[in-house]
Amino acid sequence: MDIDAAFADAGSVLLDRLGGVVTIAPWADGKMSGGPDALRTELVDVPAFFDRNPDLTQIGGGNDVAMRAKAMTDGPTVTLRLADLGHVPREGDRLLRVDPDSGAREHYRISRIGNDMPGWLILYLSPVKM
Repeated sequence: MDIDAAFADAGSVLLDRLGGVVTIAPWADGKMSGGPDALRTELVDVPAFFDRNPDLTQIGGGNDVAMRAKAMTDGPTVTLRLADLGHVPREGDRLLRVDPDSGAREHYRISRIGNDMPGWLILYLSPVKM
Protein backbone atom coordinates (compact mmCIF):
# COMPACT_ATOMS: atom_id res chain seq x y z
CA MET A 1 0.00 0.00 0.00
CA ASP A 2 1.46 3.38 -0.94
CA ILE A 3 1.32 6.46 1.31
CA ASP A 4 -1.54 8.11 -0.61
CA ALA A 5 -3.71 5.00 -0.26
CA ALA A 6 -2.91 4.75 3.44
CA PHE A 7 -3.76 8.41 3.96
CA ALA A 8 -7.02 8.07 2.02
CA ASP A 9 -8.03 5.14 4.24
CA ALA A 10 -7.10 7.02 7.42
CA GLY A 11 -9.08 10.06 6.31
CA SER A 12 -12.15 7.96 5.61
CA VAL A 13 -11.95 6.33 9.04
CA LEU A 14 -11.63 9.75 10.71
CA LEU A 15 -14.57 11.10 8.72
CA ASP A 16 -16.75 8.07 9.50
CA ARG A 17 -15.96 8.14 13.24
CA LEU A 18 -15.77 11.87 14.04
CA GLY A 19 -17.44 13.60 11.11
CA GLY A 20 -20.89 15.00 10.59
CA VAL A 21 -22.80 16.31 7.61
CA VAL A 22 -23.05 19.75 6.01
CA THR A 23 -25.18 21.40 3.34
CA ILE A 24 -23.49 23.55 0.70
CA ALA A 25 -25.64 26.09 -1.13
CA PRO A 26 -24.32 27.54 -4.41
CA TRP A 27 -24.08 31.32 -4.14
CA ALA A 28 -23.49 34.07 -6.68
CA ASP A 29 -21.72 37.05 -5.15
CA GLY A 30 -22.44 40.44 -6.69
CA LYS A 31 -20.85 43.85 -6.18
CA MET A 32 -23.37 45.00 -3.58
CA SER A 33 -25.24 41.80 -2.77
CA GLY A 34 -25.59 38.19 -3.76
CA GLY A 35 -28.04 35.35 -3.84
CA PRO A 36 -28.52 31.68 -4.59
CA ASP A 37 -26.93 30.45 -7.82
CA ALA A 38 -29.73 28.67 -9.70
CA LEU A 39 -27.31 27.10 -12.21
CA ARG A 40 -25.83 24.69 -9.64
CA THR A 41 -27.56 22.27 -7.27
CA GLU A 42 -27.43 22.35 -3.48
CA LEU A 43 -25.25 19.64 -1.92
CA VAL A 44 -27.20 18.14 0.98
CA ASP A 45 -25.97 15.84 3.79
CA VAL A 46 -22.36 15.83 2.61
CA PRO A 47 -20.13 13.87 5.04
CA ALA A 48 -17.60 16.33 6.44
CA PHE A 49 -15.09 16.83 9.22
CA PHE A 50 -15.38 20.26 10.89
CA ASP A 51 -12.39 21.78 12.67
CA ARG A 52 -11.52 25.10 14.25
CA ASN A 53 -8.07 26.26 13.24
CA PRO A 54 -6.86 29.10 15.46
CA ASP A 55 -4.23 31.18 13.69
CA LEU A 56 -2.24 34.36 14.22
CA THR A 57 -2.84 36.90 11.46
CA GLN A 58 -0.59 39.88 10.82
CA ILE A 59 -2.32 43.26 10.76
CA GLY A 60 -0.63 45.88 8.61
CA GLY A 61 3.11 46.51 8.49
CA GLY A 62 5.29 44.60 6.14
CA ASN A 63 8.25 42.28 6.10
CA ASP A 64 10.60 45.12 7.03
CA VAL A 65 8.71 45.91 10.27
CA ALA A 66 10.23 44.17 13.28
CA MET A 67 7.18 44.44 15.55
CA ARG A 68 3.87 43.76 13.85
CA ALA A 69 0.43 43.70 15.37
CA LYS A 70 -1.16 40.26 15.27
CA ALA A 71 -4.69 39.13 15.89
CA MET A 72 -5.94 35.68 16.79
CA THR A 73 -8.45 34.35 14.29
CA ASP A 74 -10.76 31.37 14.59
CA GLY A 75 -10.57 29.96 11.10
CA PRO A 76 -13.00 27.06 10.88
CA THR A 77 -12.41 24.51 8.16
CA VAL A 78 -14.40 21.63 6.71
CA THR A 79 -12.67 18.65 5.09
CA LEU A 80 -14.64 16.49 2.67
CA ARG A 81 -14.13 13.79 0.06
CA LEU A 82 -14.41 14.76 -3.60
CA ALA A 83 -16.21 11.46 -4.23
CA ASP A 84 -19.10 12.61 -1.98
CA LEU A 85 -19.80 15.73 -4.08
CA GLY A 86 -22.04 16.15 -7.11
CA HIS A 87 -19.93 19.19 -8.09
CA VAL A 88 -17.03 21.09 -6.58
CA PRO A 89 -18.07 24.06 -4.41
CA ARG A 90 -16.78 27.52 -5.25
CA GLU A 91 -15.49 30.42 -3.18
CA GLY A 92 -18.49 32.42 -2.02
CA ASP A 93 -20.82 29.42 -1.67
CA ARG A 94 -22.63 29.11 1.65
CA LEU A 95 -22.24 26.21 4.06
CA LEU A 96 -24.68 25.18 6.79
CA ARG A 97 -23.60 23.07 9.73
CA VAL A 98 -25.64 22.04 12.76
CA ASP A 99 -23.51 21.94 15.91
CA PRO A 100 -23.84 18.38 17.29
CA ASP A 101 -23.61 19.55 20.90
CA SER A 102 -25.91 22.59 20.95
CA GLY A 103 -28.06 21.97 17.87
CA ALA A 104 -27.35 25.56 16.75
CA ARG A 105 -27.39 26.23 13.01
CA GLU A 106 -24.08 27.74 11.90
CA HIS A 107 -23.82 29.56 8.57
CA TYR A 108 -20.53 30.14 6.77
CA ARG A 109 -19.17 31.55 3.52
CA ILE A 110 -16.49 29.49 1.76
CA SER A 111 -13.62 31.98 1.68
CA ARG A 112 -10.92 29.72 0.24
CA ILE A 113 -10.59 26.17 -1.09
CA GLY A 114 -7.56 23.96 -0.60
CA ASN A 115 -6.98 20.73 -2.48
CA ASP A 116 -3.50 19.65 -1.41
CA MET A 117 -4.65 16.13 -0.50
CA PRO A 118 -5.57 13.78 -3.37
CA GLY A 119 -9.31 13.06 -3.35
CA TRP A 120 -10.11 15.62 -0.61
CA LEU A 121 -11.05 19.30 -0.32
CA ILE A 122 -10.46 21.64 2.60
CA LEU A 123 -12.94 24.51 2.75
CA TYR A 124 -11.79 27.56 4.72
CA LEU A 125 -14.83 29.29 6.19
CA SER A 126 -15.94 32.71 7.40
CA PRO A 127 -19.07 33.03 9.58
CA VAL A 128 -22.03 34.88 8.05
CA LYS A 129 -25.40 36.02 9.38
CA MET A 130 -28.39 34.52 7.65
